[in-house]
Amino acid sequence: MDHSGQGEDGGNRLAAAAAAEELRQLAQLIGSSSTDLTTRFFDLARSTQGQTACVREVLDIAGIVDSHAGGTEFSAVISHLGGTLGEFVREVLHMSKQAVSMVRAIDAVLEDLSRLRHSVEGIDRITAKTNLLALNARIEAERAGEAGRSFGVVAGEVRDLSRATSDLAASIKQEIHTISEALKNGHATLAEVASMDMTRQIEAKEEVEQTLVMLKERDHRLTAAAQASMENAQAIEQAVSAIVTDMQFEDRTHQRIDRVAQALDAFHQGGVLTLSPSTLAIAPKAGADDDVTMF
Repeated sequence: MDHSGQGEDGGNRLAAAAAAEELRQLAQLIGSSSTDLTTRFFDLARSTQGQTACVREVLDIAGIVDSHAGGTEFSAVISHLGGTLGEFVREVLHMSKQAVSMVRAIDAVLEDLSRLRHSVEGIDRITAKTNLLALNARIEAERAGEAGRSFGVVAGEVRDLSRATSDLAASIKQEIHTISEALKNGHATLAEVASMDMTRQIEAKEEVEQTLVMLKERDHRLTAAAQASMENAQAIEQAVSAIVTDMQFEDRTHQRIDRVAQALDAFHQGGVLTLSPSTLAIAPKAGADDDVTMF
């Protein structure tokens, strides 16, 4: 009996058993690592989806401003504000010019009223003289007696007319005074408006317009950056999905390792191990009647 051959054969079988166990542990390690890696990739995909949702929300906030009439683009809001501000400043400048024109018109009216007041004062002087003449005529009529009676009647009528004219002149003077005071008050207010220095307001308008332009540019940059970030996140998500799909090689590797382990187990049980590029075969010992086992 060849004891050395038996010992060598037994050592080979023990080595085959150890190799089979190592292959099983390797298969478990590959499976565990692959599962863990797949889980991590899925976590990364979920995080990427969350990032995409956040970026989309940022885009919505940056691009949309809620209003009672519905959603309005932020850039449109900025343009509207700029137009409204420009229109407001133009209206203020126009009102200032109108105030200057009205001040000049009121000045002209006040000058006319001043001339009218002087005219009324002239009427007062004429009325005073007429009243004095009527008084003198009445005195002379009384001296003339019966011959001056009709002249006395005319003198009385002239005096009454003079008094009526004096009363009318006084009323006109009062109206002129009232109108003049009202115009002076309006003149003071309009003069204050007309004398306002609009330089600071114009500069403020230009500053606000520049700020609105900067906001509009930042809105464009923010939208572009957020859009690019969302596209990158979507690309990462697609890449992760492709990697997870490619990692299905673990199933095929596990199957091949199982085949090798089974072949080694069969060899350990007494079979003869034969290898080919596509199959593993365990044949019985020479002289045995067992069929060849294929893997």
